[in-house]
Amino acid sequence: MLTKKILLVMALNLFICGVCYADMKIAIVNNSEKIRPETNINYNHCPKIRLFSAKNEYESFQLVLENTHNEDVSAKLKISDLFSENGNIFDCANITIYSVKYVDVTKFSSNPGKWPDPLVKITDNNVSIEKKTRIVLWFTVYVPSYVSKGIYKGNIAVEFEYGESENIEIELAVWDFSLSETPALKTAFALWPGFIAKRHNVPLESKELKAITEIYWENMLEHKVSNLNYIYPEIENVRGNAKIDFSDFDKKMEYYIGKGITSFNIFWSGIPYTYGEQKPSEIPGDFENYIFVKQVLQKTEQHLKKRGWLEKGYIYLTDEPDVKYFNILKNTLSQINSISPEIKRLVTIGYAASTTSGANGYEYKKLAGYVDIWVIHTDRIDQQFLEERQQKGDEIWWYVTCGTRRPYANFWAIDYTTVENRILFWQAFKYKAQGLLYWCINYWNKDVWNNPVAYADCNGEGSLIYWGKSGPVNSVRWEIIRDGIEDYEYLDILSRKIHELEALNSYGEYSHLLAEAKRIAEISLVSNMTDFTDNLSELLKIRIQIGNIIAEISDIVREYDQKD
Repeated sequence: MLTKKILLVMALNLFICGVCYADMKIAIVNNSEKIRPETNINYNHCPKIRLFSAKNEYESFQLVLENTHNEDVSAKLKISDLFSENGNIFDCANITIYSVKYVDVTKFSSNPGKWPDPLVKITDNNVSIEKKTRIVLWFTVYVPSYVSKGIYKGNIAVEFEYGESENIEIELAVWDFSLSETPALKTAFALWPGFIAKRHNVPLESKELKAITEIYWENMLEHKVSNLNYIYPEIENVRGNAKIDFSDFDKKMEYYIGKGITSFNIFWSGIPYTYGEQKPSEIPGDFENYIFVKQVLQKTEQHLKKRGWLEKGYIYLTDEPDVKYFNILKNTLSQINSISPEIKRLVTIGYAASTTSGANGYEYKKLAGYVDIWVIHTDRIDQQFLEERQQKGDEIWWYVTCGTRRPYANFWAIDYTTVENRILFWQAFKYKAQGLLYWCINYWNKDVWNNPVAYADCNGEGSLIYWGKSGPVNSVRWEIIRDGIEDYEYLDILSRKIHELEALNSYGEYSHLLAEAKRIAEISLVSNMTDFTDNLSELLKIRIQIGNIIAEISDIVREYDQKD
């Protein structure tokens, strides 16, 4: 029988710990452990550890309930508010519970079997554990920006149907700094409405599709990811002239800017999008309505500049262009620049453009001067060239696809370790990548609930989320991506805090703290793109150190400003 109270205090550096009783076993696992059916769970006594978080940050943990009864057992989960010593309240409504589901990885994997990925939201806090099995619950804790710093304590009561109840104590330490509403790492992840229409059985171009697509957009923003294509203004061709109404566009864009989107595609220019071996559109050669296209670009540039949104916009004209069309592409990109010089031109560099050309290196270098945002495969990086382009004002983004596999990191692989999914964001910061692009998060040409190979021979490629009855279903990988984006933010804040402290260190009083901050900022977890830590505890330990240093420097700067 379950008769004793459980003390389980959570932290980022907590692995697997818990307690074991005669009929039920309970354990807490951190959010970065993928718990497979065969994962060994340690149900022995758990040490006292805390969960650390900045404000405007999401942190997670997992609860394992194992039923050794010979019959099924139901339980009710009750989460209390958390209270600090100062009497501040952390609302339990900011804690969401999900049931971890599994997908069968049967092909194209060095480690086949059941892998945890879909996270199905539990709305009534009721769970059922079949006899001789275990379930895994995923708890996501959101710390709003208004929460005061401090250590908050509360509990989760697990009330079993046969009358026993167990309390799991929670301790949440909130640092006195906040992550930005707009992430430091720019993103452009494509959501394809056609697959939403297919899986939700609604017509294309319908109000129903529009409404449910916006639910998916909201989910992306909750995960700090920007969609590739959002909204567009109303454009009318009046006798060859462009008449553009931005009124509805502005209202919606104000909302999404406020929610933290980092970028958006100007996909309404009228220039046809091309990809791969398709010949890029030529300007003005391919356009009878060249004047119309020119006016659309010019008026869009003027309006976005007036609204202060131009920096977030870009025109994504062609995807992975073939080298044989580089001259045409250069001409088109040059024409766009002459029409609207402040609209950035984004080009994804595929493998066809990443072949080497003698001593000159990768073919894509030939596009220098014509591209403003370079999107490079992580296994085709010419770091020296790309840093030179950054010095000239270009942006460098990365992307991963089915071609980017071990020994490289990626975030799409269901059957990769959490470190392999997450370390990419640390690499991005270390090697000065400013953004990440991903081709599709919902490539649901197959039932990915039952077959994770939706594209090529990769488990999870193109399908980072799942569909549910009324909207998106999160995944373990989707949560890890948000963690990685927040990791990048931590590193960005640390970098800025180092500069602030250097300005105050004229007498050397902060030299030790400054040296420690700089040491961590070197990101020793990453040696290069294929050599990085596989030690999860090391990554999580360093993340806590970063948070502590940011908080300490922030206090020093705040105290200095008050004296000034």
